[in-house]
Amino acid sequence: MSRRRQALLEFAGAVLALAATERFRRWLPEDERPPRSPRWLAIGAITGIGYCWLNDTDRGGIRTNRRRGIAVSLLFAAVRFGLFRDRPDARSEFSTGRSVGTVLYRLRYGVLGALPGSDD
Repeated sequence: MSRRRQALLEFAGAVLALAATERFRRWLPEDERPPRSPRWLAIGAITGIGYCWLNDTDRGGIRTNRRRGIAVSLLFAAVRFGLFRDRPDARSEFSTGRSVGTVLYRLRYGVLGALPGSDD
């Protein structure tokens, strides 16, 4: 599969994740909805953009070397688990922010523009 097609699928997946998250949030009664946290939304967005950029530019060979890619993904998951073990509301906002960051990055690089890095 081409990198461009992967980027488009990643964009579509992030859009669907955002739509599902918002749909679920609206199903909750008003008094049970967790408050929005701009801090965790922003940190999540920066993380989403950063991860896409690292992958597109193949920093450290995380795209071309499967083991390194898996290791980086596991590292991200471990850090996220450690940060949000006792804070499900912050985890939700972080995940929403990461999807927002992925959508913004993929809209610029993948949907509207060319992907950074070589096309090997």
